[in-house]
Amino acid sequence: MTKLAFNVRCYVERETIYLKWAYFDICGFMASLMNEIMIKGKFGRDCLKVRYKPGRQSYGHKANELIELKWNEFLALNPKSYNGPLFRVNKWSDFNSRDGLEKIELHLTDTNYKEFVGTRNPEFIATFGKEQISNPLSAGAVLITKDNKLILGRRSSSIDGSKYALSVIAGYLDPQKDILRIHNKDGSDYVDFVDIFHGIEREIYEETGIAAYDIVELVCLGIIANRKENQMNIPFCGTLNISSDEVVTKRSKTQDSEFSEILFVQNDLRSINEFMNAQSNEFSDLLNSTLEIYSDVTCIV
Repeated sequence: MTKLAFNVRCYVERETIYLKWAYFDICGFMASLMNEIMIKGKFGRDCLKVRYKPGRQSYGHKANELIELKWNEFLALNPKSYNGPLFRVNKWSDFNSRDGLEKIELHLTDTNYKEFVGTRNPEFIATFGKEQISNPLSAGAVLITKDNKLILGRRSSSIDGSKYALSVIAGYLDPQKDILRIHNKDGSDYVDFVDIFHGIEREIYEETGIAAYDIVELVCLGIIANRKENQMNIPFCGTLNISSDEVVTKRSKTQDSEFSEILFVQNDLRSINEFMNAQSNEFSDLLNSTLEIYSDVTCIV
């Protein structure tokens, strides 16, 4: 290698490291104001365990009155919203299994959208304590197309929070859709279980038209606590076997999407950094933290 080539290579490597540091220094600071990354890593289907106990949080008369008041105020501003079922995160943990794999375990019960809206506000928390919040479970996915582009969406005006904001494809887990029934290992009976991977695949399909068979690999990246909205989020990363043009075609056939448009960003650190600098004031609550985990775990350059 010539001296000139060596110097150019060193400059490029230094520039890449600097861009990564600068992007995520800003990203991490902004995200930490609203979110806390609780766990990060790569977790497959067998490494995300869920313990689900049906039943909702019990609230007293005064708490229910405040929840009802906040719900009615919310409906006045968001008339298209409805009180759908959600999962409540009671607790979570990470541990190393006997086979040496790091795993996540979630303990879930039931809640609903009214309880989420009614308990997430400062007035409720100051009066009844943060341990009484609904704390629902959502999931989002960084999706990478076959032509190496990252998929983002602009949220529509009809949704609850972060109207018009840029976001990864995301949504709430739904007890009516994401509890699956399978046979016991011995085939003697059926068992109901919460499938969070199914939940994010469902959300991806509903919002973009991208089906499960379009996804080559899907991994969980950890847990994010959204301190602004008082909810928990499971970030994912998915690689696709279809191009960005094919995504546009599939997206055009969807109905009632929570996203008004789909955007693409080249999947390299420089492009993401430039996009961040130009659009960061339009990011949703969780986008910064999700991209931070994505970069750390996948080591994009």
